[in-house]
Amino acid sequence: MTGEEDRIQRALNAAKREELRERYGAEFRGPDHALPPEIESRWLHEIEEFERQFDLAPQVTVHHYVGNPPVQPLGEIPPGELPRETDHLLELLRCNNIEICFGRDLSDPEVYRFITEEIFAQKIADLRIDGLTLSFLYEEFHPDPAREARWVTEDFLRALFERNESDMLNLLPDETPDDPPPANALRKTVLAFLGDIVTFFDWKADIIACTVEGDEASVRAGVSWRGLNADTLLTVGASGDAVLHLHMHNGLWMLTAATIPGFPSA
Repeated sequence: MTGEEDRIQRALNAAKREELRERYGAEFRGPDHALPPEIESRWLHEIEEFERQFDLAPQVTVHHYVGNPPVQPLGEIPPGELPRETDHLLELLRCNNIEICFGRDLSDPEVYRFITEEIFAQKIADLRIDGLTLSFLYEEFHPDPAREARWVTEDFLRALFERNESDMLNLLPDETPDDPPPANALRKTVLAFLGDIVTFFDWKADIIACTVEGDEASVRAGVSWRGLNADTLLTVGASGDAVLHLHMHNGLWMLTAATIPGFPSA
């Protein structure tokens, strides 16, 4: 492909991406310039064909999709037979390219109930495509606010000590004049802290406790770290308990204030 042909094909690809966004709500991170434009073109047409088929496919329940198997009421299954019945349902779903992801350990009765009472009732497109797996996440149906607050805290501390500024800032509220002072102070403090430390070469963070009250959460973690000071190039560090406060915003936990060993509380 000549340079001019390459340019034209990339322009056509850009137009196709925009068409898919408008028609189907498809999301793209941006053009991959390492990908040959003719390969990207075929890929975009495959996406368009999938979206077209998905759009035209009738909606059926998961129970119908997997063949309308008989469902025995949970209360009628002898306890000794429940693990086998639960495994049978999970395998039936897998054979139909449906996967359930569990972010926590659940009992067999809860897994069986979740499948037969909630998953089987979900509406999906009556469409089968090789290599396509439909996934359901238990936590999307039954959120665990405390667990999610712990996850966000772990992600924040990891992003902080790995100096991943973008990931860290994604866990803080967007800065606006209406932000409560602690939220703005936390953003400024952690950025200043990263400016003071050239690199972290040893760190550890372990969640100790988490409490949730409505839309507010408080997480305590044992933290230790060592790094290189940007001005002196000397090794510095700190250890102790960190306390991080979170607020639920649009269904997501966001960090609003923190006290972390080694830099001023925000």
